[in-house]
Parts: sequence; structure tokens; C-alpha cells
Amino acid sequence: MSSYSANAVPITPVVYSSDVKYITSFRYAVADFDLNDQITLRILLLDQNGQPLEVKNVELNGCDYANWGNDDTYLVKYISSKLGFGPSIVQFSRTAICPFHTTDSANNSYSLVKVQYDSSGNLLLPTSYSRDPSTNMVLDAEGTTVSFQLLSYNVEGTAIPYGSISLDTNQNPVLPFGGSIDAQGYARNSNGEHLIMVSTL
Repeated sequence: MSSYSANAVPITPVVYSSDVKYITSFRYAVADFDLNDQITLRILLLDQNGQPLEVKNVELNGCDYANWGNDDTYLVKYISSKLGFGPSIVQFSRTAICPFHTTDSANNSYSLVKVQYDSSGNLLLPTSYSRDPSTNMVLDAEGTTVSFQLLSYNVEGTAIPYGSISLDTNQNPVLPFGGSIDAQGYARNSNGEHLIMVSTL
């Protein structure tokens, strides 16, 4: 549909083959685009000499697409994250994901957001979420106090919250024993299940 970006995006070098070729940058182009739905990007991987190595596709949809807006640096960060590349020379700020909504078998409706941290370990709040100045608790867009729980799925594959998460003195979630923060900044327990912010609808 269009040509690759004019400038190659530098990344931390990645070994590509046994004859000492490294992926050191990439160019990106639009492969497919559905307005208000999704975009598929064609990624051209380049070696240390600027020579093409391989082409990959990266799709941006759902909340990730909604968070894009018109900020092309978000695309660069998203591509790097999806392809597992280390930080490039230019560091880009993270964008917190938007909430998604679900209803459990008892017809209770929830707004769910995966817990995410920036590279300094600070809790990221989605757009329109805030802190109660008197308690420091996290509030959703409607002013409802959120709880921190683990995310599970029922037999129909519907996402449901379960298992409360403890809070520290700053009212931030405490990782369960054996938990970790993944490469995208999302908090998980030892089984790989996400920690989430939950508020009722």
C-alpha cells in the first residue's frame, strides 16, 4: 500500500545468523488497514550494513489500536515490543492499555485493566483513571475504587476476576510470591496469570 519508513529505527543488535549478521534496525510500511479497527504493518529487518534480512508482519488491533492515536512513536515501540527487540537509542514512554468489559455467569459486569508498570517500576494508570487524594486508592473513570485481582477465564472463555491482591502502603498491588513483570511491563503471578484492576459497572 505504501513504501517503508524513510529512516531505519535503531534497536539493540540481535544475532540473526551464524555468519555474524545482526538485526540492528528495521523499516515499517502499511500492509493492510481497516479504519477504526486494525492495521497490519510489514516490517523489514535490516542488518548492521543496512541490508535486508527478513520481512515480518505485525498487527495492531483492539485496545492497542485505540491507544495508537496519531503518534508514530507508539508504533515504533509497539513493533519493537512485539518482535522482542531491546530498547532503541530513543526511549519511548509506555501507553497504558484501555479497559475491557466482561460479565460473569451471575450477570455481574466488570471493567478490567491489566496492571502495567513503566521501566522505572511505577504503576501506570489508564486514561481517565486517577488516585483518590485522601486515600491514594485508584479510581476508574466513574470515580469507583478499583480492586486488584488475578485474571481467570471460565469454561466459555469469558474473562473473570478472582483472588484478591494485597496492597502496599502506597496502595499499589503487591506481586504474589514468584510473580514477575514481563517484557511489556505487565504484572503476572508465578503461573503467568495477569494481575488486573477491577471495577464494577
